[in-house]
Amino acid sequence: MAESLDLLYEEVKTYVRAHYGEKDLNRLGIAKAFGCSTRQLSRAFEGRPETLHAWIIKIRLLAGHNLLMNEPKLSIREVARRLHFHDDKHFKRAYKKQFGYLPRQS
Repeated sequence: MAESLDLLYEEVKTYVRAHYGEKDLNRLGIAKAFGCSTRQLSRAFEGRPETLHAWIIKIRLLAGHNLLMNEPKLSIREVARRLHFHDDKHFKRAYKKQFGYLPRQS
């Protein structure tokens, strides 16, 4: 069982990397995509460095970082919108927590 949870964990991490741009990317949708229960999905992330939600946020923040670097004319608000953050303040706060500095300070 532990091996199957390890495999699920790795596959879900890859899935999130590929689907981070989808607005409704969440635990329920991911569980449905993998044909497992939300509980099984949560168990796959137990004891790991990040929860599933934290992993989704991390991948979106990394994408945001890349967008800001590659498209410097984009506003913070537009990047936040594209990555499905509630608003630019939420994006800035999460970005600073992840990277240690605000988006335009990079």
